[in-house]
Amino acid sequence: MNPDRAWKPLFHVGAWSVLRLGIGAFLAISVTVISLLLDTPDVQRQATGAFRWILLGLSAPAMIILGYPLVLPCANEIATRRIGLNTSIALCSFAAFAAGAANTVRGSGGIYFDVATMLPVLATSWGLIEAAAKSRAGRSIRRLEALLAGPVPRVEADGEPLLTRRMIDAAAQARHRPSASEQVAERIAAAFVPAVLALAVAAGVYWLRRDGAARAGAVVLAVLAAACPTAIRAAASLATASAIDRAARMGILVRGGDVLERIARVDTVFFDKTGTLTTARPTEVGIESLDGETRENEVLSYLAGLESLSEHALARAIVEEARRRGLEIGKAEHLQVFPGLGVSALVTLNATTHEVRAGKEEFVRAGNGEGSPPYGAPGGIETPRTAAPPPKAPRGAACTTSYVGWAGRIRGRIMLADAVRGEAAETLARLHHEGIATALMSGDRIEAARAVADAVGIERVEAPRRPDEKAQAVRSQTQAGSVVAMVGDGINDAPALAAADVGVSLGAGTDVPLGRPAGHVVLLSNRLGQVPWLIALARRTRRIVTQNLLWAVGCNAVALTAAAAGSLHPLPAALATLVSSIIVLGNSLRIQ
Repeated sequence: MNPDRAWKPLFHVGAWSVLRLGIGAFLAISVTVISLLLDTPDVQRQATGAFRWILLGLSAPAMIILGYPLVLPCANEIATRRIGLNTSIALCSFAAFAAGAANTVRGSGGIYFDVATMLPVLATSWGLIEAAAKSRAGRSIRRLEALLAGPVPRVEADGEPLLTRRMIDAAAQARHRPSASEQVAERIAAAFVPAVLALAVAAGVYWLRRDGAARAGAVVLAVLAAACPTAIRAAASLATASAIDRAARMGILVRGGDVLERIARVDTVFFDKTGTLTTARPTEVGIESLDGETRENEVLSYLAGLESLSEHALARAIVEEARRRGLEIGKAEHLQVFPGLGVSALVTLNATTHEVRAGKEEFVRAGNGEGSPPYGAPGGIETPRTAAPPPKAPRGAACTTSYVGWAGRIRGRIMLADAVRGEAAETLARLHHEGIATALMSGDRIEAARAVADAVGIERVEAPRRPDEKAQAVRSQTQAGSVVAMVGDGINDAPALAAADVGVSLGAGTDVPLGRPAGHVVLLSNRLGQVPWLIALARRTRRIVTQNLLWAVGCNAVALTAAAAGSLHPLPAALATLVSSIIVLGNSLRIQ
């Protein structure tokens, strides 16, 4: 990406703020330098009154340039009874300016023009730094858009692929779903300013009785200057946003800070087999006729017609095999999908139309598998009197077997040898190294599931399992106290993905454009190795959030204690709040 193009939106939006900051900072620095000169004995003996008026003349435009943007937000906070940073800064800044102006007119007393002008400078600086950080993080949305800009099937809305729009919108909305840590930080920040105002009043009363109004005023200003809930509020939100955007740049959509927080606590991961641990690109296709009348090529032609309406990778492999053999592919219509069981459609081949079903043997034999009357012969689909021998896998036992039937008979079966992903074994090893338990769930035969599990290093296998049984297995694990992630293809695995604490869908998921849930996390790059990477990112983010909160709360507590005790001048107190916020920002951006 062109750096000039990347920074252009930020400059366009913040140009006036940068200009205001530059002018205001120049005036504020001038005021601070002159104020420091006033503290020297020689200057105090000479023309001190003139210097006071010079400071007033420099401070007034600085307050107009940088102070007025705080007035409206401050009024809004007071009106809504949500007193926050704007109120704290505005009260302290304008109180310091008013006290300095009054003492300038009187010709005696402390002047606090340095505090009055530097606080808005620090607030504006922090605002620009935070905006730059969020702008940098927000570019991941544009990267996500570029990632999805390639050819995507289905549906368009206003000339834009609907899938692309949905995914981009989901990424943008994810930033507005706070984690528990963010909610805690917000509650602390909400209670922080009222508590500080109460502390300022109490400290002011104490120092007024002890040392008089001048000392009390300085202490109150120091307490208000030290009060900065920005670092507390940003402690969790900046780190979480940085992590979500980092994931988006890697082609991973995380649907909110709450999801990221659950990912950090995952201790068990369930994997689907086909298309998740395997490539869903069969290396071999085996076809077998079972009724003694139907040729293998006829079974393949009808099945290829049925599967031509499906977008599943195994379905495409069947169609490609039929084309490779030069067979005529039947024309299909009225496709029906029975998750975990099979599919059916009307298929026309050589001017003959049959209702063809494919899937599990019991589904093809019984009809649609959901209790409705069987099709074909009155007693259901006929099967050979002699049970068919177990299927011979084209390459070992790691194959998917599907039965095909029409006109009242099971006609044949097809065996697809599905290769295990090259990165699967390494992915599982990384998870086991982190102490995360794993299990494989599949709707396929136990022999096929066990072969894949052995190849990648998984001991626990649950197969065959229908979609609802997968979901129940996930729920049982969560009820046992585990934090469970389910990794699947987002289609047949939708119930299990929804039941898991964290549902991870590989690929965009064909159900996204239709509005059905595709998991809490979507791996757009379809790379299985990103699962342990994401868990590590979430755990690192959790550590950084904890560090930020401890630092922000601790720094504010120390600064406020010193200010209330009269040991901290207002200007260093204000600088301490900025340093605290910058440290939180820098620690959060380490995630990027």
